[in-house]
This record gives sequence, C-alpha cells and structure tokens, in this order.
Amino acid sequence: MFLRDSNKRKEKRLEYFSPDLNTILLIDHTNSVSEELNPDNTVLVEPMTVIQERRKQLIIEGEKQGQTNIRTSLPPDTTCFCIKELVQRIREDAQAAGGVVHVPRTLTRLRQEAKAAGFATDTQGLYQYLMYAAERDSQAEKERHETGLGGYLRKLIQSSAVLRGKPSTGEAAAMRIFRDPLDELDHESLLVQKYRESVSRMFVGQPGAQ
Repeated sequence: MFLRDSNKRKEKRLEYFSPDLNTILLIDHTNSVSEELNPDNTVLVEPMTVIQERRKQLIIEGEKQGQTNIRTSLPPDTTCFCIKELVQRIREDAQAAGGVVHVPRTLTRLRQEAKAAGFATDTQGLYQYLMYAAERDSQAEKERHETGLGGYLRKLIQSSAVLRGKPSTGEAAAMRIFRDPLDELDHESLLVQKYRESVSRMFVGQPGAQ
C-alpha cells in the first residue's frame, strides 16, 4: 500500500509483488483506485462486516416474527461466494491451460458471461453478476432440498407435531458426546492388550540412547 500526495491517496501497486501480473488477483472493497490502477486483476466486493451485520439483523427480525427456519433461509454470503467462485474459476482455467494461471483471462471470461446476462462489465458489474449467481445457486439448492424423497421427508417432519423441531440425524450425531471405543471393550480383551503393547513400545528408549 502506498500513500500518495497530501490527500494520502491509497494505492495498491501489484507490480511490486511479482514480475508476472497474470498470477495475481486483487480483491478489494469500494476502492476505485485499485480498479483504476489494476483493471485486469481487480474485483471489488462488499466488505464482509457489512454482509455479516445485514445477516445478523435478518436473524434478529426473523426470530422476533417467530420464523423458526430463518437461519437456513438467509440470503447467501455473497462476498465469500464471490471469492470462492473466483478462485475456483482461476483453478479450472489453469488446469485447462496446463497449469498456467492467467487471472486477466479468467476475469475477461467472467465479464463476457456477465454481459450476456445483462450486467455491466466493470468490477462492480462483475461482483453484481457473481451475487446473482450466488442467489441463483442458492435457489437451486433450496429447490433441490425441497424435492425428491428427502424433500418429502422434510415436509413430513415439519407437518408432524411429534417430529417438528427435533434434530436431524446429522445434528444428533454432531451433538453426541464422544466416547473412546476402548471404553466399550473388556479391559482383558485381545485388542486392548495389543493396543497397550504398541503404546508401551512407543515410549521405550532406543538402545544406546542418552
């Protein structure tokens, strides 16, 4: 980061990082200077603190209104999605090009997709497109979650006064207190004896060791 002139203009200069700028992706937020200096390598996103605060407020308002599933129906964390999607796209392009990373090429391809979908092609437009993709994928996942046998069983659970609100199998497994498998065995069993022998050998000093 460089501070220029009396106005302390903040500049992020990529040329000092690597001789090959094609390998660098700059993710910034609301800093048009980064876009001005590095248009082929920069994506501007929303600050994660803003998104987290927005999600927190939605949870508070939803719980006040008695929405029991508010946490699972929140809009996607678009900044995290944007970063993961960018890294994934860059990785896929690099694999297709024999391991050669080329960030500007990947961003150019994403801008073409954004333009075809009706979005602007600057860095803000690219972020808006990725937000749109996040919401689209989130909706597709929600529809997948609500259809098929799994969706039918979830609806059945929600309609049952006995099962409603009970933890799922995965949640119950996560809440289960860990128990060492050895505690379930007879202390004189062959498996326990072998385990104790192997442990004792680990702590036996080597011949000639001081």
